[in-house]
Amino acid sequence: MKMFLLGTLTAIVIAVAAGILMPTFLGNPAYDAFSTSSTRVGEESTAEHRFGNEAR
Repeated sequence: MKMFLLGTLTAIVIAVAAGILMPTFLGNPAYDAFSTSSTRVGEESTAEHRFGNEAR
């Protein structure tokens, strides 16, 4: 029983620490994180555009 309580307490401490630290380091939403100028999302990044008929 002692080990179960210790494991539960450890899980709670880890969860609280992650809840505090994660928004600090990973606070950018996906639409901000993947909308940089180096992200290629368009026709020029498709396989058909880059390789022509060989893409099939």
